[in-house]
Amino acid sequence: MNKRFFYFIVLFLFAPQLTKSQSKYAITVGGYYNGIGTEEYAQGCGLIFGCDYKYNKFISVELRTRYGLYSFGNDNWELTEYNEWVLYENDNTPSIDYLLFCPTIGVAPKFYFSLGGFFEDISLFIENEFSVGLITGDFGYAGQPSAKKSFTEPILTYNISLGVDLTDEDILPCKVSFGYSTLNFNNKIQKHQPVNYQGDIPDQSLTFIFNAVIIIPLKKNK
Repeated sequence: MNKRFFYFIVLFLFAPQLTKSQSKYAITVGGYYNGIGTEEYAQGCGLIFGCDYKYNKFISVELRTRYGLYSFGNDNWELTEYNEWVLYENDNTPSIDYLLFCPTIGVAPKFYFSLGGFFEDISLFIENEFSVGLITGDFGYAGQPSAKKSFTEPILTYNISLGVDLTDEDILPCKVSFGYSTLNFNNKIQKHQPVNYQGDIPDQSLTFIFNAVIIIPLKKNK
């Protein structure tokens, strides 16, 4: 058999599979919000960058990084007529404010359910994200004297979300999801409290998470 003809047959048979394999990879770029949505609770937002591998139409795994800023301000102190800062009456909660940076890296397996028919370009999915990272920054206490502490601590988080995957090539492919987050700064802040400001720490649970990303395929199917 002519070698060129043989190579042509091999390429004809396997090239579609190679193209399909390459199209399973995609870059994800977007943002997220983490929190309850009110100023009385900790909240944060940031950027998402990831690489997603779609094993088949039902399963994908994403290597994901997050870069977030988290803030909190609890104004339980008041200035008296004697120009002194005091806690509200019968309030044993110290006034805390902070701005923390929290980069993380993790894996997020996703399980898809295609709607099919007229909605064939739309899939529902559930994702479980397991991440490790750091929180670093300053937090301060009001009062006399005021106090400020800096710290860097490792942190583990788990998020579970329900989402919608839109893959219509006529518009920008994207994913949006909403779910529950275990991210909580309570223990980390309490661990670094100044000696003169020991007390109950306001709840630092972030609770909810909303993600929105665009999908950039590394190579499209032909």
